[in-house]
Amino acid sequence: VEQHGWQLEDLNNHDYGHLLRFANYGYLQAGIASEAAKIRQRVLQDFVASGGAAEIAAPLADIWARWVIDLEQWQQTDTLAELAREHALRQPNIWTAIGLGAVRNGNLALAQEALTVLSDLADGSASEGDIAALQVEGLIRIAEGSTQQGLSLLSDAIKINTEMNRRNPVTLIGIPPRPIKPSRELYGEALLETGNATLALQEFQTGLITYQGRTNMLLGAARAALATDNLTTARRYLRRLSETWAGAEQNHPFKNEVMQILSQ
Repeated sequence: VEQHGWQLEDLNNHDYGHLLRFANYGYLQAGIASEAAKIRQRVLQDFVASGGAAEIAAPLADIWARWVIDLEQWQQTDTLAELAREHALRQPNIWTAIGLGAVRNGNLALAQEALTVLSDLADGSASEGDIAALQVEGLIRIAEGSTQQGLSLLSDAIKINTEMNRRNPVTLIGIPPRPIKPSRELYGEALLETGNATLALQEFQTGLITYQGRTNMLLGAARAALATDNLTTARRYLRRLSETWAGAEQNHPFKNEVMQILSQ
């Protein structure tokens, strides 16, 4: 910025946000977490140095949220919540990550806080806020024991997601995904966890039409196939993951799971 004499309002025009978001997503999907970590720290440093510029807030929220969601770093949920509160970040993506992570950690009070923020952001226009509120509420209801109600909310999120894609076709590109957690992916995970692996596999396979090569979707499909004793299908998805993660770092959270199954 200083070198070229740009102003803060020029940042998006000069691809600051796009560059960092795409690079971050690429590193996360490839399993090179150390490079993604450098991007997280850089965008936070830039945000603080700018005095909390709104132009940097959006990529900051997105980049930190994807780390937690795509690598399932649920143990970092409290850190993410502290970041959001400290810097008054109210983007749907970061509060989606907080809400999903809080449910995974059994912290329903924090999940409810996230839902409150997301409900405030939801405006009925098939926005990311609308989708995220349904996603988080759906997981909360499942955690509370209202499984069918929760699954119904997650299914509704898919419908709103589809409407958002129709109104804003650029969201169909799927890289990085918008919303930050694809609705079919989350629904598939919930179906798998609540005992419907067959339907879960169908949802993951449908999701892969849009989110081709997304590792989280491939991993979900592989897990669902294994749960239905369809080892041939599972190995097909796992081989694709092993190719994507050929250069992944050794501490990648999912790589060993994939390699162990393929070695059987």
